[in-house]
Amino acid sequence: MRIAVVVIARNEQATIAGCLESSRVALEAAGGGEILLVDAGSTDQTAQIARSMPGVRVLHVRNQPFHAAVARNFGLRAANADIVQFLDGDMLMERDWLVRARAALRSSSVAAVDGWLQERRLKEQPWNATFGLDWPMDQGDVARMGGAAAWRRESIEALGGFDEDLPLGEDPDLSLRARAEGMRLVRLPVWMASHDLDLRSLRDWWRRAVAVGRSRRLVASRHRVARAPLRRIFAEAAITTTCLIASILWLPLAAAIGGLGVARIVRFIRRGLEHGHDLRTSAIHAVHLAAVPVPVALGALASRPRIHRSITSEVAA
Repeated sequence: MRIAVVVIARNEQATIAGCLESSRVALEAAGGGEILLVDAGSTDQTAQIARSMPGVRVLHVRNQPFHAAVARNFGLRAANADIVQFLDGDMLMERDWLVRARAALRSSSVAAVDGWLQERRLKEQPWNATFGLDWPMDQGDVARMGGAAAWRRESIEALGGFDEDLPLGEDPDLSLRARAEGMRLVRLPVWMASHDLDLRSLRDWWRRAVAVGRSRRLVASRHRVARAPLRRIFAEAAITTTCLIASILWLPLAAAIGGLGVARIVRFIRRGLEHGHDLRTSAIHAVHLAAVPVPVALGALASRPRIHRSITSEVAA
């Protein structure tokens, strides 16, 4: 089974060389294949760096919205392979991943596989410890996959590829469409790649959370099964906001609500420690888990349920 790695990138000059080199090493371990870099309108040296690396085909998306669905489909159409591994330009692929992915995809019932993502710079960039510890760590048959996954070409083409009307949420949308057609999506219990969110401030965190809310609203507008998780987010955000307002208006209540909030955060911290993270990283992620439903809900409320073609920088490829 021939393999192609399709890397999508926009202004990733700091990470693209490492991404492409890790892809080359992984392909070499799997017996060879091709690497395609789909540049979605970079204004830095991303494309030039990619062109300087041997064996990399550089493609440019032109005269179209610069979002991930468009870029991935562009690479898919250009790839000459039975298996297409999608990767983002800020990721580093594990050396043995493609060997494992191809072995799993030999089963005709499996449409796509992915593995675990680990976040880089959790200590050097503390904001990365927020969403960076949210990557799923389950295994076996799953309902949804992220953008980095290896797809059987015939399966993804049967689904029509990624929906280019979706500026956000194209990955869960594709996964849910695959499941509706009876296709299996499998998460292997191995590391697939490392990732760098590069979140540097509260503003970066807030913008990502709002984008997550927009994505969930768009997917929920198309898939009934995605509506219950969105309703839970709304409920959590409402409870958090109500408790905050109540504690401000009635000071005796502040201590009780504050105590409950601290207890919840402590529970999240313990969970992080049990997963092998240090105290600082666990504490940052715990506060994130307690606070993030609010901006996610605001992002969902601000999004219209209809599909549109607007694109924002935080979700560009």
